[in-house]
Amino acid sequence: MGVVGDAGFLYSSMELETAVRLKLNITVIVFRDGGYNMVAFQQGLAHGPTSGTEFGSQDLVKYAESPGCVVLRVNTPDALLPTLRKGLETPGMGSSSERAR
Repeated sequence: MGVVGDAGFLYSSMELETAVRLKLNITVIVFRDGGYNMVAFQQGLAHGPTSGTEFGSQDLVKYAESPGCVVLRVNTPDALLPTLRKGLETPGMGSSSERAR
């Protein structure tokens, strides 16, 4: 299992295709905040103001579904535990045609 911010997810998201192709059981929790916060932090320390560290509203669900990932979305705090449990119990990515949001 991995826990990552949306920017970190986008940095390494090309690995989704590999995980699907190999039918790996991987669960990734992605927190959305719309920016490259570690880059902004480093820019702030070095230069003061930040530049180019915020991005728009990408649809990460569609992005992850495009190589065949099963995607489960959590919209409320109460939904986190049952959704995480379902994600951990779902067979390897690419082995199921289920799509849930």
